Amino acid sequence: LVIPIYVKYYTPEEIVRLIEFYETPLGKRVIEVTPLITQDSYVVGAEWGRGLSEKVMIKLKEKGYNLD
Repeated sequence: LVIPIYVKYYTPEEIVRLIEFYETPLGKRVIEVTPLITQDSYVVGAEWGRGLSEKVMIKLKEKGYNLD
């Protein structure tokens, strides 16, 4: 089911090179840590979003908007 997605973005030669890369020690490490990086990035993004929304709410209240 995902093959068409990869075909959309990569050439056959690039797919072969990706496979070769993921067979290397570094490629195996990328496979290992990518889910952890994604998870940590999600947490940081959520924190950033909360902080940004708080700043927006403060500015809107300062301009007289009733947000309660």
